[in-house]
Amino acid sequence: MFRKNNPSVLHIDGDTVRVITAVKNKTGFSILGAFEAVPGKIQNITLKLEKKQISLLFPRELAVIRNLEIAEENKESLPVAIAAEIEDGLPFAKEKVSWDSEILGKKNNKSNVLFAATSRDSINEYTKNLRSNGLELEAIIPSSLALYEVYRISKAYTKEPVLLVLQGRERTDIVVVENDLIITSRGFKTRGENGEIIENIKQTLDSVVRSNILIKKIIIGSSLPDSSTLKEKINKLPGIEAEELKLPDAVLGELKILGAEGNGWELLVGMVLIELGFSKLNLDLGKNTLQKTEKLSTIRFIKRSSYAIISFMLFLSLVLGIVNGCKRTEVDGLRAELSTLSVLAGKQWSQTVRAIFNAVPGRVILSEFNIDNKGDIVLRGNAETSQDVTAFLDTLNKVRGFNAKLGYANDIQAGNKQTVQFQMKIQQKYNMVKNERK
Repeated sequence: MFRKNNPSVLHIDGDTVRVITAVKNKTGFSILGAFEAVPGKIQNITLKLEKKQISLLFPRELAVIRNLEIAEENKESLPVAIAAEIEDGLPFAKEKVSWDSEILGKKNNKSNVLFAATSRDSINEYTKNLRSNGLELEAIIPSSLALYEVYRISKAYTKEPVLLVLQGRERTDIVVVENDLIITSRGFKTRGENGEIIENIKQTLDSVVRSNILIKKIIIGSSLPDSSTLKEKINKLPGIEAEELKLPDAVLGELKILGAEGNGWELLVGMVLIELGFSKLNLDLGKNTLQKTEKLSTIRFIKRSSYAIISFMLFLSLVLGIVNGCKRTEVDGLRAELSTLSVLAGKQWSQTVRAIFNAVPGRVILSEFNIDNKGDIVLRGNAETSQDVTAFLDTLNKVRGFNAKLGYANDIQAGNKQTVQFQMKIQQKYNMVKNERK
């Protein structure tokens, strides 16, 4: 937890910059100051702050956020898995990655890890105006986390699955929460266009249904003067009830006294909860850069080298006929390692692999093909739209013997281009597969 003294948090909301300074007290927290200005006059806010260090709300669409389930086979399992995410699963170069991770819990010798990353270029571009006005960054918090935290203190809070929507002046956040866990999230530019928001809501609902999560309630927040039109459209969705995201009365009262009435302060309150240590989430996108990344990469390289040695030893033992002296379970484990390495190296193109690559749509690019410790096939890649991801998933499930499930599908802003980064897992019901596509 951060637990900072009197932190100041900043949110750029289109043509408005807002800042809150808060302090922790015996009953919770109090707001000491609330200011807003246009981006061209940030110096007006700088003059009002006692400290020039601020924590920044960072747009979700400029970052990658994933839930990872990592089997803890040994103390190196976690850093190796994080290194794999950084080296193989991100749309920017390893040398420019800025990232953080948080263990949310452990069950059955597996860690549930929240992982977030962005590029240093994205941070520099987004913060250049702030830095030129003398502000220093203490932490960079993804907007999805702030929305999740403010929801937890709102009147709408429940442990049932809900979809959160916060409409900003130029962008929107969507977060799916169930039983106090962030299931998925996305951010996108909208400029207040309800049609695009509704389409993203529908896509998100379709995505979580595939994971057997049924959402009946959508919680709406907005920094616009009137969100009634959006609420009306959401209420027209089948089986969905819309409810407004409202801050606690005590917080609204403090903001009113400080002259900060109206909408648009919700995400800042969520950031305050994170900064003061009321949250179990402690992700700071500015925390780990090249030095920590290179350390993890070294650990992963050593691990890969050990796999290569194991494979060579297995091959040698088979040639010399000394395998009979080993336990059957040990031999099976070594063979599984060798099989996995062969597939990754492209030396073993089985019927299963051909079926997968035949199913890839034209606008989808696979970046990783792997096999986990259960023998399930893990696919990662990029698509132009979420519809392309859905089409790929549907085609895989038409292959006999395949049970394909979507892990995540995140909207990613890479430069001026927006793509969808995804992960899927395929369980094989049969040893042999037969393509039954019509």
